[in-house]
Amino acid sequence: MIKCIHLIPRDGLGGVEAAARSCVENASDNKDIDFKLMLLERNAYLLQQSIHNHNRVIASRFKSINNPLAYISALFKLIVEKPSVLVCSLWRTMPIGIIYKLLFPNVKFVCFLHSAKYAHFVDKILSHLGMFFADGIYTDSGKTLSSRVPVKFHQCKRLRIVSFVLQKVDVRSLPNNSPVFVSWGRLNLRKGIDRALHVFAHILGKRPDAVFYIYGPDGGEESKLRNLAVELNISASVMFLGKTRFEEIKEIATKFSYYLQLSRDEGMSISVVEAMQLGLVPIVTPVGEIGNYCKDGINAIVVNDFDGIVERVIAVLEDDSKYTAMQKHCVAHWQNVPLYNDDFRAAVAELDCNSSKQ
Repeated sequence: MIKCIHLIPRDGLGGVEAAARSCVENASDNKDIDFKLMLLERNAYLLQQSIHNHNRVIASRFKSINNPLAYISALFKLIVEKPSVLVCSLWRTMPIGIIYKLLFPNVKFVCFLHSAKYAHFVDKILSHLGMFFADGIYTDSGKTLSSRVPVKFHQCKRLRIVSFVLQKVDVRSLPNNSPVFVSWGRLNLRKGIDRALHVFAHILGKRPDAVFYIYGPDGGEESKLRNLAVELNISASVMFLGKTRFEEIKEIATKFSYYLQLSRDEGMSISVVEAMQLGLVPIVTPVGEIGNYCKDGINAIVVNDFDGIVERVIAVLEDDSKYTAMQKHCVAHWQNVPLYNDDFRAAVAELDCNSSKQ
């Protein structure tokens, strides 16, 4: 049996965390891989989940991810656990993965990249070091691979794009075409909710019955976004509803019609994938992998240029047959794509199998 640990900084509502949780929740389905999730920061929810999943979460005692002891403790736990495959996601985990690889050269170390752009200079340096020492490099999309993995690593590393479709969504009924917009995810600058509010303000000028529901925890921008809604005189039609989980979104999905997210940069963007699976027509910028699976006029309204975008949205709002065709293409696009849990485990097994033959 392959013993695999996936190390992430913390639990949260992002795509990395949601994907890692899906492996914890489905850990008992695979008898060939002993999977555990390790965190650098303490999280009560995942600790409770671990109890129901045979202690699949290796907890942290530390409340802050900035505590150096959290990193020392994580390295010590890895030495005790002795995984044969260590997968590290996001730049904070790379030093631990590199040190563990240096201590145990026979261990397979994977650098997992989740965004087409670097967050900052430190991210770039540590990610490059991670790729240098890694046996394998996983990415959440083809765009992330082509943007961030240097050509020099393409021949000497095991490269793998891992599907980021987290679950199959059983759509019993599709939403109707109405001026009801929604987004979910962390409220930070990357997600472009400020740009979405500007576009929504112009839509509201033409459709006074329009509503925009915004779900997600504060990522540093919530107060600015609330103030912007007031400045644009649209606060009565914009609802900030805080953090939620996809299971809750699914229950009320038919009340929404369009997914409005004008991101500045992305990797795969799980939230857009989820919205499409629910039959919500996305209004998105073609950043990261989004430009490869969102096709303008087919299954999405793709915003390359903000000029004319409002008129394009209104045109679809007034054409029910067009909307219905687009949302059916949204749902169909993801029906036969492998799930993250299965694809991640296949990638781990493939890495271990190939290394065994060398």
